[in-house]
Amino acid sequence: MKNLALVFCSIRPVQLSESVRNYREEEYFKTVQQLERVMPESFDMVIVENTIDDPQEIRNPDAREYFSNLEIISLGSDKNIGQRNKGCGELVMLDEALKQLDLDQYENISYVTGRRLWSCPYSFERTERSEGAVVVQNCHVYLNGVVRCNEKDNFNDTYFSMKTEDMKDYAAYSMDRLDELSDKHISSEVHLYEFIHEKNISYEILDWLGILRNDWERSGDTRDLNNFHIC
Repeated sequence: MKNLALVFCSIRPVQLSESVRNYREEEYFKTVQQLERVMPESFDMVIVENTIDDPQEIRNPDAREYFSNLEIISLGSDKNIGQRNKGCGELVMLDEALKQLDLDQYENISYVTGRRLWSCPYSFERTERSEGAVVVQNCHVYLNGVVRCNEKDNFNDTYFSMKTEDMKDYAAYSMDRLDELSDKHISSEVHLYEFIHEKNISYEILDWLGILRNDWERSGDTRDLNNFHIC
């Protein structure tokens, strides 16, 4: 059986300036291309997008052509998914994507954040050979010369994978808790941790991800090397 990678993108959020939206187009263009390069052949990749109705809305001509040739589930900019709570927004995107896809051919489904630069296929290869129902991680981050440890009792959701039936259960569980998550400001990382432990699902821990992240919002400068960190 094959595996499915759902890659979550928000290319042109309406609340951001035009210059920032243009930068995000370039950023997603590069990161998704690199993701496609490192992803094993056993994975199908589907883009899940919540800020555009059609790739033709992308201004960058190279990015527009590239995304036009990918399989995209566009949830439309009029749904305002994620404007109130980013984590809840991606959970709604997950639920909508699973409803639209034929999942019978897939053994595992990976949840992938699209705006990260993947250096290698390690996470996907671990998913392929995992004996647990879930592959998750709570990786430390190297930022500004310092190793920063994640908090306990949560799982980082930059990348995780589940057996197909477990991912469907996770989406349903998330929709049932959506108002609670938003009203009580429960993070998606804590929510993921609670689902796995409440349902007593077997899991394996990824010891590292091998991704590069640009936290440019820290200084407002997209080229500031101090904003880059390694996971």
